[in-house]
Amino acid sequence: MPVEPGTILSHRIFVLDGPIPLLDESHSQELTIAYTDDLLRGLKMERLGPLEFYPAIDLRAPGWSWIQPISTSHTSGHYWSAPGHPNIHIDVYSCMPFSWEEVVRVVHEHFRLLDWTGTLVMREQDLRERAAMHIIGKGKDILRRVELNEASFSLPRPPHRVARPCTLVSTAA
Repeated sequence: MPVEPGTILSHRIFVLDGPIPLLDESHSQELTIAYTDDLLRGLKMERLGPLEFYPAIDLRAPGWSWIQPISTSHTSGHYWSAPGHPNIHIDVYSCMPFSWEEVVRVVHEHFRLLDWTGTLVMREQDLRERAAMHIIGKGKDILRRVELNEASFSLPRPPHRVARPCTLVSTAA
């Protein structure tokens, strides 16, 4: 389907991170498939390709990762199963609007969220309309939202930001 004249892309990025109870890793792929199926159904999104599933090979980050291409971008996640610290990390990125609240519901249904934090980024083509929201929750409940937008800043934003490279930091002695 061709893009109509005057169409403006409006990207949404939602990331959620938080501790969860330890999962049975013998069913990791089935759990990931069920979660992804429910997420796409709940968000009314369509697959662009097959779900890619990756068990951890680097035991500094045990667990598994996945990515599901969708027609409007992708959703991905990582389950980190370090003893005493199981965590879930979820990303949903789409150029079509979606309900981040539905993402929270589906993640909680499949992974039993404890305390968590999320960030929603509205990445508009018009830079003056870009905004973000930081969200804090427990289980399926939203406890606090903090909206960030141009009005939130007392100083003008710089016209260009320099990205810093990510590094893996080890706390091992």
